[in-house]
Amino acid sequence: MAHQRRQKLVPPSGTKHAVLVDKKPDTREPEPALWNHQINLGGQMKQCELRDASNRDDDMLKEEVAARWAPLRHRCHAWRRKVEDTEGTSSTQIPWSYRICFNSDAVSWAPKPWLQRIDLGWYNASLDEDHANGSLTLHYVNSITRSELAVQCRCGQGPEIISWRGGFNHTLELLLPTCCRLRVEAGESMSVQEIFHWLLAPVARLDLPCLGQKRGRWDYTLCFSGNISQATLSRVPSTSERKAMREVLLGGPADEVPRLVAAEPVVPGQPVETGLGSSDDGNAQWATVPAMLSEALGSKHKALELELSEGQDCLAANGTRKHRTRLRWLCPATWRSFAPDRDGGHTALLAVERPTGCDWVAWIASTLLCTWRPLRPRASVVRQLSCRSEKAEH
Repeated sequence: MAHQRRQKLVPPSGTKHAVLVDKKPDTREPEPALWNHQINLGGQMKQCELRDASNRDDDMLKEEVAARWAPLRHRCHAWRRKVEDTEGTSSTQIPWSYRICFNSDAVSWAPKPWLQRIDLGWYNASLDEDHANGSLTLHYVNSITRSELAVQCRCGQGPEIISWRGGFNHTLELLLPTCCRLRVEAGESMSVQEIFHWLLAPVARLDLPCLGQKRGRWDYTLCFSGNISQATLSRVPSTSERKAMREVLLGGPADEVPRLVAAEPVVPGQPVETGLGSSDDGNAQWATVPAMLSEALGSKHKALELELSEGQDCLAANGTRKHRTRLRWLCPATWRSFAPDRDGGHTALLAVERPTGCDWVAWIASTLLCTWRPLRPRASVVRQLSCRSEKAEH
């Protein structure tokens, strides 16, 4: 009997959890070769062909799962259970602390008088569970001690832990906006504006809701007040002798809704002209695309653009006008490999372009957006080249 492969599938909308089903052997005809040709290799004629080696269904499922926990995957996180939340002295009530590295290992420990430490094991991607409501369960397994940790990501604002279960096998439940199906109660998809505000809500709730970036002699700061649309972008000279100069507001809270645009640099390598004939040292810095932005942009990439209200007065060639700023939010093409922020954070201000003297485009990368397919860069296609010797003619 042919060997059957076991695969996790997303269940119908009426079911709550993913189930394991037996997948019958694939009897479909293979896709035709992308390229087929005879090649002389080492003096022998070989018949070579190039085929798509990726399993589209499996790869898509893995992408969906990885994108949902992308905001946490690039650094270790620690949570502590408060003593006042526990009662009694059973193992399930011990005030455990957890350190979870979402791409490697997990450890738990307990304070005095318990003084326990448990190595909960390493992340096992083959045990990922994808649930119909958008939630996700990751599994960490220690094959030596047989201890396990299940981390359940549920739909909510977060990121925060909402429940704990200890013992020999531990379970944590946490909230993330990326673990949602992005649908309203009627079952219809959220609007672009609703998705924008829902996924990026954790950014506006940071302890210090500001993102910064230093470019040349200027420090740029993007701050949020209450929600993600209430954003302001400003700049100030970073050199000590010019700190006395006042901060310049380049754009205030948005008065329009976000829209999908092509994620392409505004100034793709051409010199920036202000029309003023001045030697503004900010201009020369924008003659080429910044490296961090170039790395974050992928093929046929999309971004969410939000235009801010006018900033302060700006001296232009034809008189005085206001500074105007557009914010472009994107899921970076490098989201699978490393975080936008050098410290492992999920969101960072990558670059500020200046197409003209009074116009600005600020690029913000956030792995919170990678769960929404229109913004997620396409994965690289895996192709396989195989060659075989020509059969001898009789």
